[in-house]
Amino acid sequence: MKNKSYLLVTAAISIIIILLILYMAPKIFTADKSDAVKIYYADNISSAHNKIIKLFNEKHKGKIEIVAIDLPFSKFTTNERKEILARSLRSKTDRMDVFAIDLIWGPRFAKWSYDLSPYFSDIQLQKYTDHALKSCLYNDKLISIPFYTDVGLMYYRKDILQKIGLTEKDFDKINASLTWEEFIQLGEKIKAESYPVFLYSGDSYEGMICSFHEMLSSRQSDEIFQQDHINLNKKPALHGLNFMVDLIYKYKFTPVDVLQFDENKSKMFALQNNAVFLRGWPGFFNNPDELRDYQDMLKYYKMAPLPHFKGQKHNAVFGGWNLMISKYSKNKMQALEFLKFATSIDMQKIFYEEVGYFPIRKEIYSDSLFIKNNQELQNYENLFKRGRHRPFKENYTKMSDIMSHYFHQALEGKITAKEALLLANKEINSKQVFLK
Repeated sequence: MKNKSYLLVTAAISIIIILLILYMAPKIFTADKSDAVKIYYADNISSAHNKIIKLFNEKHKGKIEIVAIDLPFSKFTTNERKEILARSLRSKTDRMDVFAIDLIWGPRFAKWSYDLSPYFSDIQLQKYTDHALKSCLYNDKLISIPFYTDVGLMYYRKDILQKIGLTEKDFDKINASLTWEEFIQLGEKIKAESYPVFLYSGDSYEGMICSFHEMLSSRQSDEIFQQDHINLNKKPALHGLNFMVDLIYKYKFTPVDVLQFDENKSKMFALQNNAVFLRGWPGFFNNPDELRDYQDMLKYYKMAPLPHFKGQKHNAVFGGWNLMISKYSKNKMQALEFLKFATSIDMQKIFYEEVGYFPIRKEIYSDSLFIKNNQELQNYENLFKRGRHRPFKENYTKMSDIMSHYFHQALEGKITAKEALLLANKEINSKQVFLK
């Protein structure tokens, strides 16, 4: 309990610090006498972001300057980033021009977005990948532009699996997607060798809910998350949540540590404890500074589709981040210049080659020379074909918060999976959370 309270206080302090940065940003940079219009851009600023910002600033020297506000994944969960941005926008601040949103936040943040529809023709929009563009449209408006895309997948340690006797034929099955029933058989062998078998992000936030969605088939998801209400009182929902609980307590494949894990903590635990399987996203291991001490190990991590239940097809939820211009920005046209620059083909290639973020421009996937030098992109295209979106609803994030609260209690063993689903279902529907 003390540790949880400490984390909450730390998160609150971090949010206050970032809000102060957002408020003070224009004043901090007034010492620069340049006449360039400053565009304040909030995101997880990677080395690729820095490179693109530098190229943009050089191209527009004396006219437009991008000033980065860093919200790193290593310090903020997606939920914390969402709250930081929402608080800032609710205050109607003009001290943030461009910001990155998780693609599932679009409907919630639409009320704060500047409509980009007049600035992108249908021909231009057709150049973006279909699944990425879908997340940018809401109520017939273009509320954001796709920046990079993700899809859930599973990493595995090939060296450890070889050590316990797996052959190339076994790896072919893993790479084609195991059934969870096959995974259990394999997991028992791994557990016997005292390795952590499978990690996922089990903290009370959207990352854990992504894993729940991936326990459902597309049809099952549609039946649960209907247009005007939610019905979690269905067997597939119970089966999926029970299985997440069973991975911890019945099969003992997943350590109880995951109850406190966001994706970054899950990744670091995997590296530090030789976990064999890990639920993650593309580009998980593409942070050279953070992973400097693990470079020799990274070569053994391979990617595969997530397992699926027998009788279903493997699937995974789409992830990714979009760029939005605040409707309170006083420099919308200059911000628009940056959006177009950052999503250009050349900049998208930099993002992929530098940190492994997957491009949102169709032309890149048909660029034979680029594909030849980056053949793994073809594998990701196959994963994207199995991807599906979470429900695009204005109140999806509120619904997710309610689900994660009760589901986390089930993962802790405080209530049963059935009780968690009933309580979440009752609260969501009684508050009419899902109607918007």
